[in-house]
Amino acid sequence: MNELKAGLSLVVIANICYVLYIYFSKDNTTNLSDFLSGLILGSSVGANIVGIRTIAKYIPIEFYNDAYRRGTKLKDIIDK
Repeated sequence: MNELKAGLSLVVIANICYVLYIYFSKDNTTNLSDFLSGLILGSSVGANIVGIRTIAKYIPIEFYNDAYRRGTKLKDIIDK
């Protein structure tokens, strides 16, 4: 459950960073503002990738654990 929370929070943080990038990148006048907007966009993309990968890693593990708790075979669930 902690992995799911971490993944979802990373995706939310990434979307907030992207909104900040859109908001602050309207007037890039200096090299520092260009650098910071690139840094915000890069961290947004990186956090999205890590968050989605964390969620994608969590889902099959939880699916298998749920099937094991019910006493059903995973093959029977997949074949349905």
